[in-house]
Amino acid sequence: ELAGDAAVYPVDEMRQQQVVNDIVGGAPIAVVIDPNNDNRWAVFSRTLEDRVVELEVRFGQVIDRETQTVWDPVRGIGLDGPLAGEILNLLPGVPAYEKDVPSFWPTARYWPPSRVLQSLQSSGSPAVRTNFPGGQSTF
Repeated sequence: ELAGDAAVYPVDEMRQQQVVNDIVGGAPIAVVIDPNNDNRWAVFSRTLEDRVVELEVRFGQVIDRETQTVWDPVRGIGLDGPLAGEILNLLPGVPAYEKDVPSFWPTARYWPPSRVLQSLQSSGSPAVRTNFPGGQSTF
């Protein structure tokens, strides 16, 4: 949750996608699952002084699309490339169970957007189905 805006990123979709570049509370963020250990994840601000990075996973590494800088997927440190040594600010992320989302984040936006539409069509309210017992999601 940032600036009163909350977003939900289901673990099963995140494990497939590995990086989501999003805007939450007006701030560019990235939710990153370590491509080499999908039990490790982090949420970062994508803003570095005068630029906003767009992250993706290529060849088992988290890379900035524009500069090709390689980033540590959990610590947010530029490892190799023009932005080596730069650090993406770590943001709060909360693992939670789907059943708890309405209680703590009643206006949370679900990612991906098509997930919300599918859930609304089938059940009348958003739902997150995951591989975790109890429906764990990442925020």
